[in-house]
Amino acid sequence: MPATSLREKLRLLQQAGELDGGLPIVNSNVLVGLIPAPDLEYALDNLQYEDDDLCRMVAIDDGSESDHEGGSLKDPCDFTPYIDPAPVALERHSPMDLVYECFVKLGLRYLCVLRDGKFHGVVSQLLCSINPGI
Repeated sequence: MPATSLREKLRLLQQAGELDGGLPIVNSNVLVGLIPAPDLEYALDNLQYEDDDLCRMVAIDDGSESDHEGGSLKDPCDFTPYIDPAPVALERHSPMDLVYECFVKLGLRYLCVLRDGKFHGVVSQLLCSINPGI
């Protein structure tokens, strides 16, 4: 994905007040992960040529990473270390008490919503704190 596109999505999240929100990673309508906005901003800030860079959002095991003096070389365009591969997700017909308990007891900032197992949206802590009756 182009870094400029990710920067624009991050800017939209921040404008909406979703400073602790995240960007879902979806492949064929299936939720495959979520990258938190602060981690996305950090990763984008580490790119040298943001206007030209393409960012990897899915792990690819091509065996090309090699060890260099005991450590592996890091590709700044590889955002996979910042992605949560198993974000908390509930079916859209889940009881609101359960949603509320997830935020309160688990300390979640966001919760992914599924519809028949496919990605449907994200509910954020900000939305629930503004309107706890949702």
